[in-house]
Amino acid sequence: MVCIAALACTPAAADPTVTGDDDTDSYRGVGAVLLSRTWSGEPTERSRSATCHGCRWSFRSSCRTHGMGCSSGSWPSCPPGTARFDMLRSDSFSDPLRYRGTVCLGPGGPATPGHIAAVLRDTTVASLGPLRPRLLSAAAVQGQLTQVSVGVPARVTFPMVVAGVRVEVTAAGRFTWQWPERSAAASKGPVASHTWLSSGPVRVGVSAVWTATFSLDDLGPFPVEQTITQQGSIDLRVHRAQRVLVPSQPQA
Repeated sequence: MVCIAALACTPAAADPTVTGDDDTDSYRGVGAVLLSRTWSGEPTERSRSATCHGCRWSFRSSCRTHGMGCSSGSWPSCPPGTARFDMLRSDSFSDPLRYRGTVCLGPGGPATPGHIAAVLRDTTVASLGPLRPRLLSAAAVQGQLTQVSVGVPARVTFPMVVAGVRVEVTAAGRFTWQWPERSAAASKGPVASHTWLSSGPVRVGVSAVWTATFSLDDLGPFPVEQTITQQGSIDLRVHRAQRVLVPSQPQA
């Protein structure tokens, strides 16, 4: 565990690509890393750090590095449960680490886009909710065009806390309908139209393939590489069309 005065003893970083050092109260890693709005350095460093691929970096407790107590008022305050760390970064493995600024980190240490994306693959499904296909008209009638809905929006945005970091997730879906005549039709929107060729009980299936991204404050969006697939179905009865005799109007 990594222990610092402001956080007492905190667990090692949740991100397996981040290494925590108990003796120096520090973290280190390679590649992109996310810096929250508590950042104190040059504003452009946040976007550079979030998109760098060949860089390496280190975070060291600001209080310990500068020989100050963690209660010192010399440092900008951090949200409860976090403490301020100095960030050092090198844009290549051959260059030395250079001080860039400070940022507040929680018990999980610094977050990387790759780790958050990996966790989101397992948690986004629960936030999306199940597919709820439904008929939009009063009844399904043979030979008539009918609309059905997948029962969820084609695009949803919601907040999540992943590895101790609050992010905003956006998921966009593509839907494929399986009709009783064994035909399939894809749609970008949540509503599809179909003309029934025969009457009787039918089952209509629908699948959704979701592509997700996430953002942290004003950083991103970052992709969640693996798509999310859902399945749903609805049982309907298609009614036979009835001929209705309409009396002719007497001629004037």
